[in-house]
Amino acid sequence: MISVIIPLYKGKRFIPKLIDMFEQNAKKVDEKVEIIFINDFPGEEINETFSNPYLDIKLINNEKNYGIHFSRVRGIHNASGKYIYMLDQDDEIRDHFFLSQLRHIQNGDGDIVVANGYEEYNGNRRILYRWRLMQQTVKYKIFHIVVGCRIISPGQCLIKKDAISPLWTNNIITNNGADDFFLWMILLKKHKKVVINRDRLYIHKYTGDNTSLNTEKMNASVNEVLNIFKSKNILTQNEIRIIKNRMEGKGIVNLIGKGIERIGNIINGRR
Repeated sequence: MISVIIPLYKGKRFIPKLIDMFEQNAKKVDEKVEIIFINDFPGEEINETFSNPYLDIKLINNEKNYGIHFSRVRGIHNASGKYIYMLDQDDEIRDHFFLSQLRHIQNGDGDIVVANGYEEYNGNRRILYRWRLMQQTVKYKIFHIVVGCRIISPGQCLIKKDAISPLWTNNIITNNGADDFFLWMILLKKHKKVVINRDRLYIHKYTGDNTSLNTEKMNASVNEVLNIFKSKNILTQNEIRIIKNRMEGKGIVNLIGKGIERIGNIINGRR
C-alpha cells in the first residue's frame, strides 16, 4: 500500500480536488491508497467523514500549529503503507503518477524514486530537469551542497517507509522550509538507493504562501537543519561552511554553484 501524507494549512478547500486526484491514481494501480490529512491550522475545523471505494482516508487535527515537518512525521507515524508519499496541498500529480513511480522503484530495487515534472509560477511552467544528466545530480550529496537542494519537493518522490531514518523523525525543525533538504541529506548519507524516473508526473506550484519564495524564512530553516547536521555528524564542518557561504553569497564555490544553477534555469526554461 501507498500512504499519502498531506499537511493542510488553511487547506480545507483543496480536499475535494486531492481526493479526486488520488482516486484516479488508485484506479490505475488497482489497490487502495491510504490518504492521511493533517490539519495544522486549528482555526479551520475539518470534521468531515470520508467514504471512497478506492481510498482509505484519515484526518488528524493538530492541537496547534506545529509546522510542516511535525505534521509530515505525525502522518508517517500513523501510516500503514510500505511506501510514503508526501504532497503539498496545492501541488498536482498526473493520473498515472503512482503507476509509473511504483514501476521504477520496484524495477530499480530503490529506496526512493525521484520523478521529473514542472515548476509553475503565475501560470508559467518550467521543466524541472531538461536533460537526464541534470536529474542524475539528485543522487549525489555534493550537488545538494554546492548548487542547492536538487529535489524541489517531496512531491516528486515515492519513498520506502523503512528508508526514512529516525534522525529525521526524531529531530523536528520548527522553521518551515528545509525539512525535505534534511531528509535528502540523511538518505544520501546512509547510502539509500535513489532511482530516477524521467516521466513528467509532478507539478510544483509556487504561491504567495511558499516558504521557498521567502529567503529569510528559508535561511532560518536551513540554519536550524545545519545545527542538527553538526551535532549529529551528518555533514562535515567544511560541507556546512560551503552551504553557509552559498546562503550568504560568499566564496568561489558559491560563485560556481550559482553559475551552474543559472545555466540550468535557462536550459530548463526553454520550451
